[in-house]
Amino acid sequence: RDMKKLCVFCVLCLVCLCELRAGDTVRVSIWDRLWEHRSVVASFVELSYRNPAVRYDRYSSSLTRATVGGQYTSESEPVLLQSGDGEKSIGFQADSYIRKKNYCLWGNALYRNGRVKNLKWNETSDWELLYPYLLADSVGGDLSKEIYSFTGGYAARYESITWGGNFSYEASVAYRGIDPRPKNTTSDLSLSLGLSIPVSPSYLFDISVSGRKYKQTNGIKFYSELGVSKVYHLTGLGMHYNRFAGNNYSTYYNGYEWGGSLGVHTSRSGGFVGNVAYRYFSCEKIISSLNELPMARIGRHTFAGEWLYRKSLSGIESWGIKLTGNYELKLGTENIFGDAANQIYPKIGEAEQYSSHVYRLTLSGFYEAVRRKGWNYSVQPRVNYGRVKAEYVYPLRKMSVREVTPEVALSVSRMSKDWFLRLEIGGNYAMTFDSRLFHAPSSIDDAALLSAWCYNYKNLSSDYVGYYAVFTCSRQVGKKYLLQLDLKGGQYRYNTNIVATDVCAGLSFLF
Repeated sequence: RDMKKLCVFCVLCLVCLCELRAGDTVRVSIWDRLWEHRSVVASFVELSYRNPAVRYDRYSSSLTRATVGGQYTSESEPVLLQSGDGEKSIGFQADSYIRKKNYCLWGNALYRNGRVKNLKWNETSDWELLYPYLLADSVGGDLSKEIYSFTGGYAARYESITWGGNFSYEASVAYRGIDPRPKNTTSDLSLSLGLSIPVSPSYLFDISVSGRKYKQTNGIKFYSELGVSKVYHLTGLGMHYNRFAGNNYSTYYNGYEWGGSLGVHTSRSGGFVGNVAYRYFSCEKIISSLNELPMARIGRHTFAGEWLYRKSLSGIESWGIKLTGNYELKLGTENIFGDAANQIYPKIGEAEQYSSHVYRLTLSGFYEAVRRKGWNYSVQPRVNYGRVKAEYVYPLRKMSVREVTPEVALSVSRMSKDWFLRLEIGGNYAMTFDSRLFHAPSSIDDAALLSAWCYNYKNLSSDYVGYYAVFTCSRQVGKKYLLQLDLKGGQYRYNTNIVATDVCAGLSFLF
């Protein structure tokens, strides 16, 4: 089954690349196209490009990239127990943006195979999306994972109106070969449609709608004759649904999302860009080993905004300033059941037990300059403010963390006739304050779960310093192709004496 998926994935990659490459009619040198796609001024806009119609004005040239690479991360101790203390993976990715006179296409295909080390209190994939309703045990272990994904989009301008659509699908399988043995399969399907209408000679009004369907099958098996570990159905902040703990190993998640956005952007490289977006995600956790019992439901509201101004000076210097904001409200509702009759639990009520609020506000800017003899440099300062506040109603538990993080990134690059070299270094320092943790003693407390929750809080409320370096080397092969090597290394050091290291490398072929 997995090999069949891989074969289909490879065919999609080849068809996508061949078709997109054949349709490329834009004749610009490979170096100019590389610079346009890698420049800071092009990547400064983020939220607005989720509208597929706006992507029509993202680049004026085409570029296709095929990459083989790997990543290795390691933590001296896990920062969050549910995420493990490291990961290693290898994979292949192909992405393309093809620009023609009145329309553009883009596509992306990815395959990744890796292993996450030492997961604890989590046997569910995409745990941050589905938290707090996870399937978990106290033993955990390494988890192998494969990911397949494909994205395709199209945008066209007819007279003065631009429309576009984007389709994406991602599937994954995660498993472990020793007890406890989870096997999780996920499917994530998304579709978005967008429209841009001119409101002045330089500006366009943007509107988009999006939808998403998510499903995960999540189950655990035991083969050891020496006994099994207790399986928990977590409900958040160190709590679990005690009634169904024990040997109910099979669950699945069924969710959907819908949303939309409004914005304004300019078709030029400079000017004002603004966008506001809303998304609603709802997901139900069902215990299939209890006759499809609907245990709990997640409702997540996400509000996001992006406002920025970019200015280009004679194509030699560019600068910009941006303010982004994000607010997420997640509500968890647990169903209440009566006594079972014929192994069927009748639902007699429900209670909204869990809530979390996540606030993020970022002020950032950039300055980028092109100098003589192929030298270029950029500066990108940023200040982030974040707050996480979560509460469980009964027994009462509360957690709150505030954080301010100044960041800066500096880059210098050199472009010659046959070579492109780029070095970027950056760092940040996270300062946490006003952090609070409260839990009312209760007879239903589980000491191990409470300890795990307090451990995560200790690291979430810890200051840390991070730094990284990225080196890129590109070499022209023939007249139309590039061979590129990307190397990145970074490290985070927490006040709790945890050291996290991240290293990745990729070899790409561009045309």
